[in-house]
Amino acid sequence: MQLLLRPGIKLMRHFKLLPKFCVLAAIFLVPSTFMAGLVIYELHRSIENTQTEQQGLSQLKAVDTLQQGMSLHRAWSYLGKFGNVGAKQQESLLRKQLESDFSRISVALSTQQNSRSSTLLSGSKKEWDNFLSKAEGLKPQESYQAQTQLLHQLEQLRAALADETKLSLDPQVDTSYLAQILVRGIPEIKSGLADTLARGAPYIDTGLMQANDDVLINANLLLLQRDQSKLLELVKGNALRDTRLAAAQNTLQKLIEHQIALNERTRNEILNTLQQSSSTEYLNAGIAQLQRWEDWNKEINLILEASLQRRLLEAVLHRNLIVLAIFVLFAMAIYLLICFYASFAQQVSRLRLIAQQISHGDFSCEATTNGRDELAVLQNDFDQMRRMLMKLIDDIRQTSLALDHATGEIEAGNRDLSTRTEQQSQAVSNTAHSMTLISEEIDNNSQHAQLASQQTQLTSERALSLGRITEELEATMSLIQTSSQQIHDIISVIDGIAFQTNILALNAAVEAARAGDQGRGFAVVAASTAALSARIL
Repeated sequence: MQLLLRPGIKLMRHFKLLPKFCVLAAIFLVPSTFMAGLVIYELHRSIENTQTEQQGLSQLKAVDTLQQGMSLHRAWSYLGKFGNVGAKQQESLLRKQLESDFSRISVALSTQQNSRSSTLLSGSKKEWDNFLSKAEGLKPQESYQAQTQLLHQLEQLRAALADETKLSLDPQVDTSYLAQILVRGIPEIKSGLADTLARGAPYIDTGLMQANDDVLINANLLLLQRDQSKLLELVKGNALRDTRLAAAQNTLQKLIEHQIALNERTRNEILNTLQQSSSTEYLNAGIAQLQRWEDWNKEINLILEASLQRRLLEAVLHRNLIVLAIFVLFAMAIYLLICFYASFAQQVSRLRLIAQQISHGDFSCEATTNGRDELAVLQNDFDQMRRMLMKLIDDIRQTSLALDHATGEIEAGNRDLSTRTEQQSQAVSNTAHSMTLISEEIDNNSQHAQLASQQTQLTSERALSLGRITEELEATMSLIQTSSQQIHDIISVIDGIAFQTNILALNAAVEAARAGDQGRGFAVVAASTAALSARIL
């Protein structure tokens, strides 16, 4: 573990405290900011997708209106080709409405230039203009096919809009089935119904049916039955978990009942030629049914709009809450990092100041703290070290005073010993002088011994004098012996003092070594004392 951490520790030691914290903050904030940006970006995309779906729903409404108008125009114009005057009047009115519908869709798609839907709309408008320019000269079947082709283009436009605005790929369960109903379910039913009405209405008045129209009408009726059953099952399946569909389900059931009745009427009047009314009545009945489907389409549209609006509000709320939470978290993180740096820097600065004061000999500053982190423990340990140094210096000071006192006593003893030694030396000198005199006197006695016989009287007197001198010599020798004993005692005392001085010098050297740099002066004193002790010995 230490081997793994060593490069990072070595790198960090090259920087001061503030750059270290800046690097750590950057390492934390950069990926956090990136992740927060991704989250916000995804939420923003969800909001944009919902808004795009809302825009697509509005555009699909316009396409629905255009498709229904185009389907009615096909039915009335096809009927008008067989001589129905009222049908031609309806056709004329619908053309004006279709022009308005094309203009409205063009405005709605103005923000989607160079898109597939915009291209399809332009193509449909050209086909419509081309159809209008030659509508009068077309045969009924040609007119019908031309308008059917135009309706197919509008269906492609619807599918393109649904794809571009993501309605056909809605990811939410609570809205995907609604989008499916609006994009595929209802349009397929309305398309089949409109085709059946347009093909069947002229037959009632003319009794003429185009080739394969009966087959196509019968196929449409079967497809209508299948599609409305599928639609009802889809609504029922989702109404169990979406209460908003309960009313729509009831409406759909009634609508299907009307559709079944209309299908039965189609079979009777068109396929079986029974109970025929008129083409206008039949077509108006079919148009009324188309309007019911359109009304139900609007009802589903409103439900989907409400769902999309609710989803949009929830997404915006979630985004704002997450942005607020991220801001608060970042603010707290930055605040805590600043506080951590301030605390760390304050403790380090405090330790540095105390270390500087101690290096200048000031031990009065305290470094204790109530913190529990590692720096607080270090600061308290540093303060304990300061107290121990103060105690050690006091002990060294007391020892120095005691040593100074002992040195003074040794110095006084040395001075006394020196005085006594001088006195003893003087006494020894006197003794030596006396011995010299005695030696000279003995020589004189030896010289005068030859004259002893001649000078007996003189010798006797001198013998008496010599006896007195001998007594004095004995007294002097006794004094010399006493002085020698005193010298021996003094030398013993000096030896003891020298030994104690040497022991004291050794202790002083040991204490000086313990004191380190501050005990160097005392070490010099100890060395001098040891040298003096050696000289005395």
